[in-house]
Amino acid sequence: MTLPIFFRNDRERFIASYDWQDVITGNGFISFYPTQYDDASYSNFIMNTRQLSTMAPGGLIAGTETYIFPSATFATANNVKDDGYLTAYADGAITSLTVQLQIRKGSTSVIGTSTTTSAAEVTHDTTTNTLKKTITVNDFVNKVEFQAKSDVNPGDLFHKFFNSAGQSWTESVYHPAVAPYAAGEVENSNKEIFISKIEVWLDAAGTGDTVYYKDADVIAQDLNIEDISSEIVSGGAEDETILIPIPITKTHISIGDSLYLKLTKVGGGSIVLDPTNTEVTDESLRLDIPFKIDL
Repeated sequence: MTLPIFFRNDRERFIASYDWQDVITGNGFISFYPTQYDDASYSNFIMNTRQLSTMAPGGLIAGTETYIFPSATFATANNVKDDGYLTAYADGAITSLTVQLQIRKGSTSVIGTSTTTSAAEVTHDTTTNTLKKTITVNDFVNKVEFQAKSDVNPGDLFHKFFNSAGQSWTESVYHPAVAPYAAGEVENSNKEIFISKIEVWLDAAGTGDTVYYKDADVIAQDLNIEDISSEIVSGGAEDETILIPIPITKTHISIGDSLYLKLTKVGGGSIVLDPTNTEVTDESLRLDIPFKIDL
């Protein structure tokens, strides 16, 4: 008989590749391409279903750091059928490569509760912008509430936010008013990014002025991370392709969830993101996740 004409419906819009055998068995997969892009203030990471041109020099990530690549939120529920696979190319000698899959749950529009506090007072009495306080966070952040003042003229107060890979951005400058202490707050413009730490920088208005800062309260975003695989460690490699199976422990991804790829690279080599900055190649970093096709 004649096979029916098949169309992808909304549920399957992410499926990257499948044929009639996939349709009959109900299996397909999504290919994600982890990459890096720049906005006006800092480098960010993303995992997309099509290759995006990366701004990383040479299409590489070289630092011995942990990188987190988030996907877009899922608009429909999906069921994972089997292990995921990460294909990476090592440009130079890498000591080890550790990967883990996670799910981010929650909403970027809902404010959470206090996650970290730092009550100690810090002061600064010169016009050189200087780091005066570091707040370790390791959470999603909505805003920072604090008390601040200046003793003569309003000074400058900066909050610098850091993601897990050490990239940072500075939110708008706050100008503490002349004493007494007054409540202030600064909002994080990247609420969907996991924050490792926040730095507080002070700059007095002029000679003889002093800026004061205390009672920092970091307010979390209503987001949380759930591991859906263990950490998988791959051995060292040099100028070769690495294929890493990732056993997945949770099979259901809900509406509104985002998939996270956490990748830790150790050693002097680099991982190729996008060697051409224009199109997918055999060296492009790729994550394949098998999903059930529910027609």
